[in-house]
Amino acid sequence: MINYIIISSSGKPIYAFDNNNIIVYSAIIQSIVSYFTYSTSPNQLINSIKNNNSFINFAHYNPFILISISPINHHHNPSSLSILYNYLISLLSKPYIDKIFNKYPNFDFTKLLSNSDILTLNSICHDLSLNNNPIFNYNSLQTLPINYKIRSKINSKFNSLSTSNLLFGLITTSNFKLISILKNIQNSNHNLHISDLSILFKIISSSNNFKLNSQYITNETFWLPICLPKFNSNGHLYTLIQFVELNDSRYQQLHSISANNNTDKLLIILMSPFKDSFNELKKISNNLIKSLLFNKKIFNSIYNPLSINLPIPSSIISYTIKNTSLLQFIESPSNSSSSPLNFKNSTIIIENYSNYKLFACKLSNYEIYLKINSSTPESQLLPISKSILNYCISNNHHLFIQ
Repeated sequence: MINYIIISSSGKPIYAFDNNNIIVYSAIIQSIVSYFTYSTSPNQLINSIKNNNSFINFAHYNPFILISISPINHHHNPSSLSILYNYLISLLSKPYIDKIFNKYPNFDFTKLLSNSDILTLNSICHDLSLNNNPIFNYNSLQTLPINYKIRSKINSKFNSLSTSNLLFGLITTSNFKLISILKNIQNSNHNLHISDLSILFKIISSSNNFKLNSQYITNETFWLPICLPKFNSNGHLYTLIQFVELNDSRYQQLHSISANNNTDKLLIILMSPFKDSFNELKKISNNLIKSLLFNKKIFNSIYNPLSINLPIPSSIISYTIKNTSLLQFIESPSNSSSSPLNFKNSTIIIENYSNYKLFACKLSNYEIYLKINSSTPESQLLPISKSILNYCISNNHHLFIQ
C-alpha cells in the first residue's frame, strides 16, 4: 500500500492517506526538505529518496509539497502526485490558493477541506495505491461500444441542442463509459484534458452528495462550479450534472425490452463559463434526455451496448486495449489486470508471475494489455495481439468516439 501525504510549503500538515501519523510524517518531511533547501549550494529541491524497503517521491507545487511513500517493489504511477495536486486546485483555483498563502504563509489549509473533499482524496489515493483506476493508469477514457450510426445520431442531436454558452458536454454511463462528447465549435481551440475529466469523475463517484450508487430510481440534477487545472487553473467552469435512471419499467415497456444490469444510469455533464447559465443548460439536458429515452434504437443501444467479440482464446484472463491516437480504451467486462506495464524504449513487454503472465505490446495506434494463464506459450502472444488489432481496426467506429 502506498501512503500519500500533503503538507504546505511551511510544513503545516494537510492530508495523509494514513491519517494516524500525519503529524509525525509532516515534521520529518519538513526537516528533510529544509535540509536540502538550505544546506546545499546552490539550493535544490529534493525529488526522491530510496532505501532498502521504501521509495519516497516528492513533488513541489508551491504552496504545497506532495509525497508518496511506496514499497520498493511496488509499481508507482509517476503522475500520481500531480493528480492529487490538480484535485486541490480544482476545489478553489490556483489564484485563490496563492492569494491565501501569500497573505498567510502558515495558513491551515485543512479549514477549507470539507468531509466530502477528504472522501474524494481518500478515493483518489486508494485508486492510485492499488492501481485500480484505469483512467489514471492509462491516461485515457473508457468508451461504451455502440453502433456508429446510432452514435452519430446521438452526436447530431447533441450538436443541434448546443448554444454559445455551452462549452463542453458529455454523455456517459454511471461508471463513466463515454457515449458522446460535445465541444463548442466556436471554441475549437479549447480541449478538455484527461486528468481534468478524471478528477471530475472522482468527485462525482466518491462524494455522497451525488448518490451515484443509490439502488433507488433517481433522476437528480446538480450544479457544480469546478476549476479544471489543465483547462484553466485561474477560473471555474459551471457544470450541470444530471442523472437519468434507465432501469425504469416504463421505458422497458415502451421499448419492449427486458430489464438487465448492463447500463443502469446515464450521466449528462454540461459545462459553461457563465455561472448564470443553469436554466439554459438544464433545458438542453432535458431535451437531450427526451431524445435518448424515447427513441427505441438509441435507448436499446445504450441499455444493451454492443458485445465485444474479440478473437481471443480462453487462456486470456482479461484485456485492455487503448487507442493511443484518441486516448480511449475498452476492457474486458470483469477486468482483473494490473497496472499498465511501462514500455520505456520497448514495444513488447512480458512479466511472469506464479499464476499468470502480463503481456503488453504496441501495434500501430494501439496498446494491447493482456493478462493470461501462466501456461500460455509466449510464442502465441504476438499473433493473438495482431488478431485483436485487426478486430479493433475493423470495428474502430463502433468501439471508439472519433
